[in-house]
Amino acid sequence: MCAITSYEIFLALHRKKILAKFCVNKYHAFVMVGDIVIDVTATQFDSELPEVVISEKWRLPKKKSWAGAGIWTVTHQTSNPKRIKSLLKDWPTEQQPVAMQKGLL
Repeated sequence: MCAITSYEIFLALHRKKILAKFCVNKYHAFVMVGDIVIDVTATQFDSELPEVVISEKWRLPKKKSWAGAGIWTVTHQTSNPKRIKSLLKDWPTEQQPVAMQKGLL
């Protein structure tokens, strides 16, 4: 779900000419604008996290139970919508954006 929602957020920002980055790591996908993290699926790691996280990266909440997983660690990122497909190629199909599943990406 994180890749799908992050993709939609990324596209909305991209359409508004806001330089956003689609970011992924082994476990998670999220969006960054500058040093601001935008994440609407962080509760999958801990229900105590807010449903919507919009925070400077250095101010993100930290908790031992999930911080070790590095949910906001950036392994790969892109500002190019066409490159997202390559970042998600190894992700399960049900976690990929519909546009990608239909070959539109």
